[in-house]
Amino acid sequence: MSEFSIHLAQNLIALRTLRGMSQADLGRAAQVPRSTLAHVESGRGNPTLDVLVRLSRSLGVGLEELVSPPVPGEILIKSNQLNPIEKAGGQARVLALLPEATRGVQMERLELKPLGHLGGVPHLPHTREFFHGFVGVFHIHVAGKCFCVEPGDLMVFDGNQKHSYQNRGQEMALGLSVVVQDPLSLQNG
Repeated sequence: MSEFSIHLAQNLIALRTLRGMSQADLGRAAQVPRSTLAHVESGRGNPTLDVLVRLSRSLGVGLEELVSPPVPGEILIKSNQLNPIEKAGGQARVLALLPEATRGVQMERLELKPLGHLGGVPHLPHTREFFHGFVGVFHIHVAGKCFCVEPGDLMVFDGNQKHSYQNRGQEMALGLSVVVQDPLSLQNG
């Protein structure tokens, strides 16, 4: 059995139980035979993508939540356990602030060295990026315009556009980026 099959089995049982559903209830809601669901919940099943999508929609969770390792209720992650990723040839460090898959939300701390530049990656359609400046000044280039984001400022823009971050100053710049997918697009997708 693969770790994904085991995670899927554990997550399906937990989610179904939390919703007060029997295997038959979930099977009917997802239009999946109860015997197939039982096989998947045993950890030995290898469901098709179509079955996974039906189950995730019926349970109201993303596919990634079905196959991710189960998460304990409380987590304390010490600073020495966090692993920022160096980008742009060492000009930037990006730290993901959500340690588990969270459908429709991405949150990252961005450190940009003096005179550093980081190209942003366009996100999915129907996303908004909220960027909050903490230290230093960020110049955010989006939609052919340049916006100066000072400490305490909040910049909001459509996340599916080309964008970049620049620090023209002589001190480290620190900011927080939160990318949120429109909840209506999550329900329909």
